[in-house]
Amino acid sequence: MNLVKLKGQPQGWPFLIVWHSRPRLCSPSSYRLQTALFADGTMKFNMNRETFIQALVSAVPGFKPDSDWVAESLCYPVVNDLARYVCEEADRDGDGVESALKFLETALSQGDLYIRDLVHECFDTLDSCGKISEIKKHFGPQTLALWNQFFEKN
Repeated sequence: MNLVKLKGQPQGWPFLIVWHSRPRLCSPSSYRLQTALFADGTMKFNMNRETFIQALVSAVPGFKPDSDWVAESLCYPVVNDLARYVCEEADRDGDGVESALKFLETALSQGDLYIRDLVHECFDTLDSCGKISEIKKHFGPQTLALWNQFFEKN
C-alpha cells in the first residue's frame, strides 16, 4: 500500500486517502466511501445499508453471495448466507471464519443501527451452527459482547 500525503486538502475532509480498487479522494458525504485512512493511521469504514454488501464482499473474498440479492441490495438474505458460509468454513477448518468475524467486528464498531441489526441477524443464524464454539474463538470484543447479550445460553 502506497500512502500519498495530499496538499491543499478541502476543509472538512478528515481523511487523506480512500481505498476502493485504487486510491481515490472522496468527500465525507459520499455514499461510495468504503474505507478512509485518517491522518493518525487508523482505518474507518463508512458502513451503512448502501455500502454493506460491497464492504462485505471486499473483506471476505471467499464469500460469494447470490448475485440477485447483491443486485437488489438485499442485505438480510446476504447476511444469512454469510452465517451459513461461516458455519461451512468452520466445518472444514477454512480460513473464511477469521475474515468474516473480523468484518462483523468492524461492522459493529463502525456501522449504524441497521448494520448492528444485520450482525444480530447473522448471529441468530449462526446460533444453530454445530461449530459455534470454534467460531466464537474468532470473536472480537464487540461481537463477543453482542453474542453474550443475546445468544449465550446459561
